[in-house]
Amino acid sequence: MPSPTDPRSNEGRNHRRRRASTATWVLVGGLLAVPMVVPLLVPIYARETPELGGMPFFFWFQFALIPVAAIFTTLAFRVVVSVEGSPGEIEEQHQ
Repeated sequence: MPSPTDPRSNEGRNHRRRRASTATWVLVGGLLAVPMVVPLLVPIYARETPELGGMPFFFWFQFALIPVAAIFTTLAFRVVVSVEGSPGEIEEQHQ
């Protein structure tokens, strides 16, 4: 039997994980909505100027949205992890 100080021991651990509040989920939803909604707003980038490296605006703007979407998705993930714990911690608690 593992001792309470053994990292494999589940004794002394709080098995209840924190649940994110409604405000947290609204924040996460907003962070995820930005990269999904902005590409759908075609009128904001349906033009050719300004050009960047010979590429029209509507082209390079969409390419610029890729890292922006990655940043917003990462921020949303970090908000959830900061509140509920990392996926590895959650998995450990359910074993």
